[in-house]
Amino acid sequence: MEITRHGPRCFHLKSSDLTVLTDPVEDGQEADAPAADVIVWSVDDGEEATVETKAGKRLIRAPGEYEISGVFIHGVRTYRDAERGAARGRNTAYTLSMDNVQVCYLGRIGHTPTSDHASALGDVDVLLVPVGDEGLDIAAVAETVGVLEPRLIVPVGAPTESEVAAVAKETGAALQPSAARLSVSRSSLPAEPQIAALSTGGED
Repeated sequence: MEITRHGPRCFHLKSSDLTVLTDPVEDGQEADAPAADVIVWSVDDGEEATVETKAGKRLIRAPGEYEISGVFIHGVRTYRDAERGAARGRNTAYTLSMDNVQVCYLGRIGHTPTSDHASALGDVDVLLVPVGDEGLDIAAVAETVGVLEPRLIVPVGAPTESEVAAVAKETGAALQPSAARLSVSRSSLPAEPQIAALSTGGED
């Protein structure tokens, strides 16, 4: 499968069976992203109608279990803050099984996942985790990595180079060179955690 980035939280996930976009609207502006079969939406902020009509064929915006074209998608209720949504509202985190690789997109989660969340999300090979502004601080990212135990860590949002370096230091994960595209297969997953920072645009 391939992962490209088209905005702070907009990633295009392409498997042999399905293409998926994550959160393709940011502050009311649609990301310049390719069309997709499915959109997963982490936060209910009134933008879903725009996304549904312009950017994809099917919109998933709530917890639950879904199967589309042989791809299993599992949405898990989480929150945008550490107060069970009291301050900033609810969030849905997703795991997607694509080409035998488990991808977890945490959306705009604002807290470290609990053991119950980890159990619900299942095994994680590739973790898309929000870092910095409107995301998790470095310590919380490190805790999240410890809970979910991914093999590849992809920063989400707009983290600075120093923040990405700090995540590498806190997690002990090796930092890959920044790239426009991430190609992942079961056999190519690293034995030890690595951080893959993707540039925006999706083209080399």
